[in-house]
Amino acid sequence: MTKSVSEDYQIRTILSIADKNGFILDADNLNINKSGMDFITTFATAKEDNTKWVLRFPRRLDVLERMYYEREVLELVKSQVDVSVPIWKIVSDELVAYPLLKGIPAGTIDPDIGDYVWYIDPKSPPAVYISSVAKTLAQLHRTRIEVVKQFSIRVKTVDQVRQSMAENMEKTRELLGVSDTRWARWQDWIANDALWPGHSALIHGDFHPGHTLVDKDGNLMGLIDWTEAAVSDPAKDFVCFYATFGEQVLQDVLEHYQTAGGIVWSYMKEHIIELWNANPVEYALFALLTGKEEHIAGARTSLAWSG
Repeated sequence: MTKSVSEDYQIRTILSIADKNGFILDADNLNINKSGMDFITTFATAKEDNTKWVLRFPRRLDVLERMYYEREVLELVKSQVDVSVPIWKIVSDELVAYPLLKGIPAGTIDPDIGDYVWYIDPKSPPAVYISSVAKTLAQLHRTRIEVVKQFSIRVKTVDQVRQSMAENMEKTRELLGVSDTRWARWQDWIANDALWPGHSALIHGDFHPGHTLVDKDGNLMGLIDWTEAAVSDPAKDFVCFYATFGEQVLQDVLEHYQTAGGIVWSYMKEHIIELWNANPVEYALFALLTGKEEHIAGARTSLAWSG
């Protein structure tokens, strides 16, 4: 099929940036994924030795600070979990490149349909996926704070997370508007001490199926895209299970997580559900950051929900 002018331009741009960073690619073996909000990701083959690589190109200048932060995170987490994480070999303001990890994304977001294209069965995720993910999250969340402090990693107490969430809710309502129903639910959640954890933990921060790499049976092999990692509310790493697979799968993951040594508090599941309900705050902040009309319109629609 003949490439469009824009596709051809993008390929030439990718090849040029890679070449400028000392990386010669096979132009006939590029697979470009545009689903990421912060990076255009390209799966490529090195011309010299046919090795497989992942190349990430930052979409905006504001992404650079988070990109270099992620490099610091990866230095920490590579020794904290048993699964593979990216080992960055090339890092510049234009490009990050690392050898392709083994495994297949459990699901990949297709921007054309606005939904996942699945490798695992989303209606019945493999038991091995649930247990291996839970084990890895338990390992990550048990990372000692003394170890974290050896790196430049963001650290927040639960009280700070809670206060920040309340402030972001206020900002969202002021700038974009929030329905009375959603606002009342948010405020009930923020005020309910019983729902909130008594501890913070090192979290991935953007945990969803597209960032989990699995083998043919669904066993977790690797975790990618660590830009949002921090010491924060551990519940955040479980929101995707409720949002994507439903309450029963979330319950199963929490049980495996506790068995693997993770800390589960009395109302953790309920807290996760409320955290998902507050997800429009995060998207609203992203929309305000980019200033793009389509993002702002999407945020307004979500915030207008009235139940």
